[in-house]
Amino acid sequence: MAGKVALVTGAARERSIGRGIALALARRGADVAVNDVAHTHDCAQRVAEIEALGRRAAFIHGDVSDPDECARLVTEAAELLGGLDIFCANAGVAHWEELVDVSPQTFAHIVGVNLHGVFFGCQAAAEHMRR
Repeated sequence: MAGKVALVTGAARERSIGRGIALALARRGADVAVNDVAHTHDCAQRVAEIEALGRRAAFIHGDVSDPDECARLVTEAAELLGGLDIFCANAGVAHWEELVDVSPQTFAHIVGVNLHGVFFGCQAAAEHMRR
């Protein structure tokens, strides 16, 4: 992975799969942009961990449920780290509530992050990589 640039969504939290993915990529030689929308207080720590492995890192705040934000995340990662070779659509949300109590707004949020975020994130990354 030496010389590759990765973007991992949902990667700021201390105890998260995204953090593990970001660090595994860095250990294998990739420079890594980490993204999150809700756990911005952990961002500096993620960046510091990646940089301690001798790799370049950046944090990009953004909401993957918004297709325009997905495009911006990809563009910003490529600008900050000199390209984009790997996109990991890791961001996800869960909502623990009785089925009959889930509001349309809550359901839209879940679908926005877990489905739209993956699709539009991959689409934006693929468009960038194809160029």
